[in-house]
Amino acid sequence: MGEQRLRLVKRRTNGVPLSVKARAGKYDMANRQQLDLLQKGSAAWNKWRQLHRGVRLSLRQADLSEADLAGINFSDIDLHEADLKDANLSEANLRGADLSGALLIWVYARGADLSEADLRGADLSGADLSEVNLAYADLRGASLCGAYLKGADLRGVNLSGANLNEAVLIKVDLRGAVLERASLKKVRLVETRLAQEEMTLV
Repeated sequence: MGEQRLRLVKRRTNGVPLSVKARAGKYDMANRQQLDLLQKGSAAWNKWRQLHRGVRLSLRQADLSEADLAGINFSDIDLHEADLKDANLSEANLRGADLSGALLIWVYARGADLSEADLRGADLSGADLSEVNLAYADLRGASLCGAYLKGADLRGVNLSGANLNEAVLIKVDLRGAVLERASLKKVRLVETRLAQEEMTLV
């Protein structure tokens, strides 16, 4: 699955988003400026963030589907209900980001940092989350149906009520994770670290 997703990503262009769109009437001028900046690619965006540290950013409900956002710094940004379907988020920094209700179906996020991110109710079905850092992220009610998590760090993650049906977890660290009421039908666990005394399974 990881190799298949990589081939799809390679067909994209130069680190410049293919699809960064604002829905009519949804954004004020500041948000539109952020969307325009994204069109210039990850390098320009990251440089701007370095020069404007402390600025609170919001891309709520933005359409970033199929965008090439590899290496982007989206740490602590508001991406509530954003559409990131089939986007390239490899090596992206999403630490502490609000991705609640976001669409991340078939996203390619190999090596991304999603630690402490808010992913409540997010849809990550079919996502490639290889080597992703999800430590202490909030995934309550999220869907990871068919997701591929090889080498992912899920220490202390909250997966209460999450859907992990048919997900593949290879060499995943789940110590301290909470899976209360999570659906685990046909989930595949290979060399995955479980600490039963620290983990809730229902």
